[in-house]
Amino acid sequence: MGCVAFLQHSQQVSLYDARKQMLELDIWTQEEKDAISESHLIMMSDFRNDESEE
Repeated sequence: MGCVAFLQHSQQVSLYDARKQMLELDIWTQEEKDAISESHLIMMSDFRNDESEE
């Protein structure tokens, strides 16, 4: 997720767009792509849970 966050900040794009751009690169195995997607889902789930607790 660090690469996604770096891309998001440096390109000034949304987290969704940064993740999409990262996954479009032809450098990842399917296993790595799955891990990136899973990490994103976990992070977004935690974010939504934090918002609902406030």
